[in-house]
Amino acid sequence: MKKQRSVLTTIAFVLAFLLLFIQGILAVFRYWFQLEFNNPLLFYGINVGIVCLATLAIAPYINRRILFVLSGILLVLQGFAMYVGAGTRSIASESPDDTHLFMVQAQPNGQLTYRRDLYYQIPQLQRFLPVPSLTTAPYSLSANGGGLNYPLGDDYKIDWVDDYAIFSYETPDGGLAQYVRDYDDNGQQTSEDWIPQIINNWTGSDATLAAQGLPYDLRLSKETVALNPDYLDVTGKAGSFTDEQGNALGTLILSEDGNQVIYVPANPRQKTTYTMTTVNKD
Repeated sequence: MKKQRSVLTTIAFVLAFLLLFIQGILAVFRYWFQLEFNNPLLFYGINVGIVCLATLAIAPYINRRILFVLSGILLVLQGFAMYVGAGTRSIASESPDDTHLFMVQAQPNGQLTYRRDLYYQIPQLQRFLPVPSLTTAPYSLSANGGGLNYPLGDDYKIDWVDDYAIFSYETPDGGLAQYVRDYDDNGQQTSEDWIPQIINNWTGSDATLAAQGLPYDLRLSKETVALNPDYLDVTGKAGSFTDEQGNALGTLILSEDGNQVIYVPANPRQKTTYTMTTVNKD
């Protein structure tokens, strides 16, 4: 019986040490690369495993009452941390060709942070890691890619146009916001670079865009939208428009050859994207 107990305590000690070693590696990643679990509950879950296994490992050698009091305190603290972290959720989407993964993390108060997966954060590891996907994302590490300007409300959607991810969402006050991520690294452009490429007449089966006067006149099947380049933010070949109050209207994305433009409405309840081609090219 004592021999079996010794074997079990040894196994528990080894497992606790391995988990502690893993946490040490994660601490290094966090310090040097600002990487954390996409799901923060995994971090706390590993800590709970360390406490439980360490308790089993040292139980035969110290006063049981002291042991269980200390273990209980540690588990209560971890439980509280897990409860607080449980309100954090990840919102993710894969590109249609499965080559890119877009992900933001939403805090309980609605604050949003773009998360950059370990695969992209440390390119030297790409030969050893799978391409990020919805399957692996919950168990992977990611870095803070910067906070979004507005918190998340009740509804959102994620559209993909070529290598662009467009995250459209409601804000708590009922406004609309958009965040665009360019995975093709088209370089930094300014509105002065982008606007000359859009000045034209464009038409599609259910949308037309007259972009030769101010504001640009976008006519959709059920509404007309005035797009003012004074309220424009450019990401690569994508131009996101807002109104005077800062509410997002939508994003226009130019094709590589410049002969096509795709409009993504900012309203998350509008699931349709609109494709238009040039009427004439000067």
